[in-house]
Amino acid sequence: MSRSLFFALIVSFGFLMGPAASHSSDLPLALEGEDCVRFNPETVQVEAFGSRFRLMDGSHALMVFDDEQEANQALEVMRHYQFNRSCYVGRPGPSLQYFLVDDQAPTGAMDGEDCVRFDPEQVDARRVQGSWKIVQNGQWLMDFADARIQSYIALAIIRHHGFSHYCFVARPDPAMTYLRRGDDASVALSSPAAPHPEPEPQPEPEPSAPPAPVSSLLSLPQENLVLHLDAAHDFSEGVWLDQSGAEHHAEQPNPDRRPQVLDNAVGGHPALAFDGENDVLVSSLDINPDVNPDITVFMVFDSRIGDRVHRKLFGHDNGGFDRAVGLDSRSGKNLVFFGGSRGRTTSIVDIEADQWYLLTMMYTRDSASAWINGEQVADAVRVNNGRGESVTMIGNGGAGSSEWWGSIAEMVVYSADLPASQRQAIETALLDKYGL
Repeated sequence: MSRSLFFALIVSFGFLMGPAASHSSDLPLALEGEDCVRFNPETVQVEAFGSRFRLMDGSHALMVFDDEQEANQALEVMRHYQFNRSCYVGRPGPSLQYFLVDDQAPTGAMDGEDCVRFDPEQVDARRVQGSWKIVQNGQWLMDFADARIQSYIALAIIRHHGFSHYCFVARPDPAMTYLRRGDDASVALSSPAAPHPEPEPQPEPEPSAPPAPVSSLLSLPQENLVLHLDAAHDFSEGVWLDQSGAEHHAEQPNPDRRPQVLDNAVGGHPALAFDGENDVLVSSLDINPDVNPDITVFMVFDSRIGDRVHRKLFGHDNGGFDRAVGLDSRSGKNLVFFGGSRGRTTSIVDIEADQWYLLTMMYTRDSASAWINGEQVADAVRVNNGRGESVTMIGNGGAGSSEWWGSIAEMVVYSADLPASQRQAIETALLDKYGL
């Protein structure tokens, strides 16, 4: 599995089988990999983005700011330390972003920077007043809310790199934070100028719970999550591992029909490239309406062609116009969804060749809605979802369609009609991640 997007917490048998720890010193931690994206600090530019500003390295969006001055200040910090790797704990919607110089912690100091000094050997991850925090001497440095595993990962990262300074651009409510090493006269964590100086109560005991599935490390809401495929996880031996914990892996036993990994395909992230002739993957996820009446699908994809040929992106169609999305010529615009004998095909939007999109597709038992890049393009269209195949095809959707000619970077599926706030949060995180 790729070291670029997988953390392993090596935990004792007693931790897994017994009561959950109330702080990280109760279990051994080992850092196996880091989720990082490489960039060039000399080519990063501040770019207007609507009423906001973002740091862009080519097509890759690194950070978004409300204030142009803060964006320029962040760029100055990046170039001073020569950051060239942006790293995350939990994506999309990371709970911590930090920066490295190659594989090393940035060191030294920058005139006028705002930093808090701490001891990497003395900090701990603890549950305080219902929230998991990185703390030292009764004062907290970082807050991870209920993301216990992410707090442990952050602690392992701090100790692995020997980070000793937590720094801010524009406090309060900093627009950017970063970690570094180095001895200087910055404010110590025990000082009144530290970010959270009020002493906290003793940690509360945490109720026993099973370890979180891997996808919790990516900050996706867990309830009803049934499939999460990310091309940053190794696609090897014909298996694209499902990160949701549901084990609906996408597989292709025939080597001649496997898509290829395309490095740095979109926003600095890889994708799986489907050749339009043979490539297809099959997941055991059953999206039949009698099994999963409501589903919400998020997919980051592109197409090598923008014409109206019959090619399906994903689905389970067995000839009854069952749940599927793809290119088609029968209803106007070239990207359509299928919805049973009453709905047949319904236009979503005209897509262009070699252009990346985020598709959100929501099926209920009798309707379908769609969004492209967060903008709604189909609203509760009446459909008659028939019973299709009991698997989900990716790079094809069944019923005699041709294979998809294009790439897929990420696919997330929930067995629910997600509320608007949750759908929008996931869309925003994916759009930011891929710079769309």
